[in-house]
Amino acid sequence: MDPKILKTLKKSSNLQSLLEPTLDSERVEIEVENVLRHLVKELREDKNLSTRWDHKLAHILTPALMNYEMDRLGGVTFGEEEFQESIKQHIPQGHTFKAFPI
Repeated sequence: MDPKILKTLKKSSNLQSLLEPTLDSERVEIEVENVLRHLVKELREDKNLSTRWDHKLAHILTPALMNYEMDRLGGVTFGEEEFQESIKQHIPQGHTFKAFPI
Protein backbone atom coordinates (compact mmCIF):
# COMPACT_ATOMS: atom_id res chain seq x y z
CA MET A 1 0.00 0.00 0.00
CA ASP A 2 1.17 3.54 -0.72
CA PRO A 3 2.88 5.03 2.39
CA LYS A 4 1.22 8.42 1.68
CA ILE A 5 -2.20 6.83 2.07
CA LEU A 6 -1.19 5.16 5.33
CA LYS A 7 -0.09 8.53 6.77
CA THR A 8 -3.52 10.02 6.10
CA LEU A 9 -5.26 7.41 8.23
CA LYS A 10 -6.28 8.68 11.63
CA LYS A 11 -5.84 6.61 14.74
CA SER A 12 -9.13 5.85 16.39
CA SER A 13 -9.64 5.55 20.12
CA ASN A 14 -12.85 3.62 19.50
CA LEU A 15 -11.10 0.41 18.51
CA GLN A 16 -12.65 -2.68 20.00
CA SER A 17 -10.62 -5.74 20.83
CA LEU A 18 -11.74 -9.09 19.55
CA LEU A 19 -13.63 -11.24 22.00
CA GLU A 20 -12.33 -14.60 23.10
CA PRO A 21 -13.81 -17.47 21.09
CA THR A 22 -16.89 -18.93 22.72
CA LEU A 23 -16.61 -22.25 20.92
CA ASP A 24 -14.18 -24.94 22.05
CA SER A 25 -13.28 -26.20 18.58
CA GLU A 26 -11.24 -29.16 19.85
CA ARG A 27 -14.15 -30.42 21.96
CA VAL A 28 -16.60 -29.97 19.08
CA GLU A 29 -14.21 -31.78 16.70
CA ILE A 30 -14.01 -34.76 19.06
CA GLU A 31 -17.79 -34.83 19.52
CA VAL A 32 -18.44 -34.73 15.75
CA GLU A 33 -15.90 -37.49 15.16
CA ASN A 34 -17.49 -39.66 17.87
CA VAL A 35 -20.99 -39.16 16.44
CA LEU A 36 -19.78 -40.02 12.92
CA ARG A 37 -18.01 -43.14 14.18
CA HIS A 38 -21.17 -44.22 15.99
CA LEU A 39 -23.33 -43.67 12.90
CA VAL A 40 -20.91 -45.58 10.66
CA LYS A 41 -20.78 -48.44 13.15
CA GLU A 42 -24.58 -48.62 13.36
CA LEU A 43 -24.95 -48.57 9.58
CA ARG A 44 -22.40 -51.34 9.17
CA GLU A 45 -23.96 -53.42 11.98
CA ASP A 46 -27.31 -53.21 10.16
CA LYS A 47 -25.56 -54.85 7.19
CA ASN A 48 -23.88 -57.48 9.43
CA LEU A 49 -20.45 -55.91 8.90
CA SER A 50 -17.82 -55.46 11.58
CA THR A 51 -16.08 -52.14 12.16
CA ARG A 52 -12.53 -51.53 13.36
CA TRP A 53 -10.89 -48.13 13.60
CA ASP A 54 -7.22 -47.78 12.70
CA HIS A 55 -5.88 -44.69 14.47
CA LYS A 56 -2.53 -44.80 12.67
CA LEU A 57 -4.29 -44.89 9.27
CA ALA A 58 -6.49 -42.00 10.38
CA HIS A 59 -3.32 -40.04 11.18
CA ILE A 60 -1.98 -40.82 7.68
CA LEU A 61 -5.26 -39.81 6.01
CA THR A 62 -5.56 -36.45 7.79
CA PRO A 63 -3.07 -34.57 5.57
CA ALA A 64 -4.51 -36.29 2.49
CA LEU A 65 -7.95 -34.93 3.34
CA MET A 66 -6.52 -31.43 3.71
CA ASN A 67 -4.69 -31.87 0.40
CA TYR A 68 -7.87 -32.90 -1.42
CA GLU A 69 -9.71 -29.92 0.05
CA MET A 70 -6.91 -27.55 -1.06
CA ASP A 71 -6.94 -29.10 -4.53
CA ARG A 72 -10.70 -28.61 -4.72
CA LEU A 73 -10.51 -24.98 -3.58
CA GLY A 74 -7.41 -23.76 -5.35
CA GLY A 75 -6.17 -26.46 -7.68
CA VAL A 76 -3.00 -26.91 -5.59
CA THR A 77 -1.79 -30.42 -4.81
CA PHE A 78 1.24 -31.31 -2.72
CA GLY A 79 2.66 -34.33 -0.94
CA GLU A 80 0.94 -36.92 -3.14
CA GLU A 81 4.01 -39.14 -3.45
CA GLU A 82 4.66 -39.04 0.30
CA PHE A 83 1.02 -39.93 1.00
CA GLN A 84 1.09 -42.89 -1.39
CA GLU A 85 4.34 -44.15 0.14
CA SER A 86 2.99 -43.92 3.70
CA ILE A 87 -0.14 -45.85 2.67
CA LYS A 88 1.98 -48.54 1.02
CA GLN A 89 4.06 -48.88 4.19
CA HIS A 90 0.98 -49.08 6.43
CA ILE A 91 -1.26 -51.49 4.49
CA PRO A 92 -0.24 -55.15 5.04
CA GLN A 93 1.14 -57.22 2.16
CA GLY A 94 -1.68 -58.79 0.11
CA HIS A 95 -4.24 -56.15 1.13
CA THR A 96 -5.65 -53.35 -1.01
CA PHE A 97 -6.35 -49.76 -0.04
CA LYS A 98 -9.15 -48.08 -1.97
CA ALA A 99 -10.46 -44.62 -1.26
CA PHE A 100 -11.85 -41.57 -2.98
CA PRO A 101 -12.98 -38.17 -1.74
CA ILE A 102 -16.69 -37.41 -1.85
